[in-house]
Amino acid sequence: MLKVLPSHISNLIAAGEVVQRPSSVVKELMENAIDAGADKVSVLIESSGRSLVQVVDNGSGMSREDAILSFKRHATSKIDKAEDLQGITTYGFRGEALASIAAVAEVTMKTRTATDETGTEVSVKSSEVVSVSETACPKGTSIAVRNIFYNVPARRKFLKSDNTEFSKIAEEFIHIALVNNSISFSLIHNGKKIFDVPSGTNLKQRIRLLVGKKYADDLLNIKNESSLIKISGYIGKPESALKKNESRQLFFINGRYFHSQLMKAAVMKGYDRLLPEDKSPSFFICMEADPSKIDINIHPTKAEIKFEDESMVFEFLRAAVRETIGINSIAPTIDFDTDGSIEIPSMVKTKLEFSESGTFPEAPETGIDPDFNPFSDSMKPDAGFEPEIPGFTGSGNPWRDSTRGTKKESGTWDRPYERLSGMASSDYTMPEDIGLMENSAESIGRNIRKEHGYGGLFGDIPQTQSQLLLIKGKYIITPARSGIMVTDIKRARERILFDDYMAREKSGEIISDRTLHPVTLDMSVITRNLIKDKADDFKRLGFDIRIPENDSQIEVYGAPMIELMSDMNTLAGIIENLAESLSENPEGVIVEMNSSVKEKYAAALAKAGAAEGLSKINPTEAQAIIDRLLTCRNPGYSPSGEKTIVLMTTEQISKLF
Repeated sequence: MLKVLPSHISNLIAAGEVVQRPSSVVKELMENAIDAGADKVSVLIESSGRSLVQVVDNGSGMSREDAILSFKRHATSKIDKAEDLQGITTYGFRGEALASIAAVAEVTMKTRTATDETGTEVSVKSSEVVSVSETACPKGTSIAVRNIFYNVPARRKFLKSDNTEFSKIAEEFIHIALVNNSISFSLIHNGKKIFDVPSGTNLKQRIRLLVGKKYADDLLNIKNESSLIKISGYIGKPESALKKNESRQLFFINGRYFHSQLMKAAVMKGYDRLLPEDKSPSFFICMEADPSKIDINIHPTKAEIKFEDESMVFEFLRAAVRETIGINSIAPTIDFDTDGSIEIPSMVKTKLEFSESGTFPEAPETGIDPDFNPFSDSMKPDAGFEPEIPGFTGSGNPWRDSTRGTKKESGTWDRPYERLSGMASSDYTMPEDIGLMENSAESIGRNIRKEHGYGGLFGDIPQTQSQLLLIKGKYIITPARSGIMVTDIKRARERILFDDYMAREKSGEIISDRTLHPVTLDMSVITRNLIKDKADDFKRLGFDIRIPENDSQIEVYGAPMIELMSDMNTLAGIIENLAESLSENPEGVIVEMNSSVKEKYAAALAKAGAAEGLSKINPTEAQAIIDRLLTCRNPGYSPSGEKTIVLMTTEQISKLF
């Protein structure tokens, strides 16, 4: 039998669409304040919105009659007739916000118009008006929402942690404050001012204040206009792109935030073949279009829109992004003089250049001892002498026991030379059936390669740097028994770092590689709260991160791989990506993650750490990379399955000529 639902039940159903969490309340009340013509909006939060969400504005205010009516469903001043839906320029127009909020919380409104001497106070609880009275208050409106979901315990139970909920509030605040330049905004949480944005600041300045200085400094100005749509704002430089960046990928249409996978695809098309692998750019793109050409009423929270001619907008946006990148000369250029050249140490010149006087300069005098014997007893080092090895910070001689090491009870081996290239020292588990019959890294590597089907192809790997060539900081060329071996440095380091992390994880001894002084990173409020929320997971993964109370930065004292500490941008990107990934997972998922998840995380860390300092690698470090790679279980491939080593036989080389 059909029946009409009571108003309190229908209001709860409507509230489920509009009010999903405290951040929904912040969004709706801030939008109402802007529609009321306010030029100052303050948001006060307690307990991440569980206890209190209060929005205070200095807008037009309401009369006593309108204040009472505003809590009724479908009460709105924005629409008079059906045709008005085709040209909406305001934020709130459905007339459901206050009714939905009042259905699941205790609400107190104080409001006064400029012409009224006294204001009106309305208290509502569970959709029922509790009291209406006169009150003294400034012009404008103040709405306090307390104890959200107090009458829907199931909904309250599924709220996330305080840090996560506040991050959502900060997101909504940023979406609105970024593009309303004529309005000053402030956000206060538990008595602490989080944001204070003055009026009159432009979009770039607001990005700096709300999102972060480092993101504002890496933006390009995008601007284009057609009869269909006008585009302005900023897009990120390709080299500053991060892996996951949704909180800094924002679209606005006529001042309203929206998200669109189609428009995001258009932006990515504009970056086609210009972005680093698996990276995504920041962008803050504002669009202006005829309101009758777009539909903003297709989603309960008005977060999605539909363009009348999406394909045309798509192509125009793609072209605008591409043009912006081209104008700023971001596309790579070719250096015809040095590209592909081999970096070989310079030799003594065979010809002397003339001086300005036209005479040859005198050659410097050198002392030569023709009877010098490097193998004489007088040249033997004193007892206790230890040669200085670049990059080695340990004690003792890193070469003396570099391969044999010291066998521990766990069956693993200490290898001091692993510090040569700055790689984190660790224990590496060796296959039980591979003996250390010869005291050299070469023999260990050869035996492991045979075990994996490599045979003797990589035999006779040089142990002296004179037989090693570095090419552009990307490749190492070494002679092999059958020809030459070319090693991709980045992929080799990925394999080494991956094995290192997995060995430590397996032993349950993941600790932070620490620095004497912390690395200070600028972080957005959203990311800082996510890091706070997942502090235990970060510690479990090997990060030592501390967050000052009264600052917009974080301090990193340690990371699971020391390589990650060498570049602030890379380290910041990894921490941000990890924070966002952790926020999407259930509590404690990292502590109990399965082996495939562990390997995926280790591969991501290895890839990030391997990319740092490639252009600065010297022959000593290159040799250490070769030595360490050959002791890995699967030296021929990176964790993502890409080749680390390519062998060119003499027959293959001959065919090139």
